[in-house]
Amino acid sequence: MAERIEIITVTVPAETPIATPQSTLIPWREGSPERVEFRIPPGPSGLVGVALAHSGRKVIPKNAAEWLITDNEAVIWPLEEYPSNAKWTILAYNLDIYDHVFQMRMLLREIRRPVPQEPDPVDVEPPNEPAHDAEVIPDDVYTVMGGPL
Repeated sequence: MAERIEIITVTVPAETPIATPQSTLIPWREGSPERVEFRIPPGPSGLVGVALAHSGRKVIPKNAAEWLITDNEAVIWPLEEYPSNAKWTILAYNLDIYDHVFQMRMLLREIRRPVPQEPDPVDVEPPNEPAHDAEVIPDDVYTVMGGPL
């Protein structure tokens, strides 16, 4: 279920050609996209095309030659298994003599990153100390005797 919505309003200038569409970076924090909605008000009359790209490559519609072309319609697209980083852009052209405005809404789930945990303290046993009643042999005894046996 989406926890956040990012909304961007895009104005596409008149006479923006299909060959060189306007590219608008979507300014958002990373998140796991669940759904995208394009709200196109009345007016474009088939003269405006919209697409969604990720990392410079068109993903909706997937075919590079296709565009979403609507008039007074909402286009809603589920985004399962799509990238979660913020490299999304809106591509749009406008063959009309008037500017056109539309809105794009991206519904996202927050990405939960694991919080680093403090390591559990390790129980360290103190080094073995000789018992108080044990005999301690000085180091020089080993030298006289030729080293440890």
